[in-house]
Amino acid sequence: MESDLLRAEARDKKMRSGASRRKRFPSRAGWRMNEKGNHLLKANGYRITVFRRGLLWGAVVSRPTLDHGFFTREKFATVEAAKMAAFDTMNFIEENVPKPNPYRLLE
Repeated sequence: MESDLLRAEARDKKMRSGASRRKRFPSRAGWRMNEKGNHLLKANGYRITVFRRGLLWGAVVSRPTLDHGFFTREKFATVEAAKMAAFDTMNFIEENVPKPNPYRLLE
């Protein structure tokens, strides 16, 4: 138990909000198909591509300021499962990969 009720409520609200966003992510507005048949989404400064490899689906998440993309580890049976994994990868990048300092370029 935590003695700070406000912090516990804020953490609970953040967790519920994240779970709700994850649940809605595969059907959110903005997904489109490119000429190769891949599913694309540009959201929150990321470019998400869900692609088919044989019978399975995979995804790559990239940010324009990074020089490479982050691929999902596994391949998935459905496009919705691959989109969920892409959401998890996007959150991983957000929490663990430092954002570049835009003012450093001016030095």
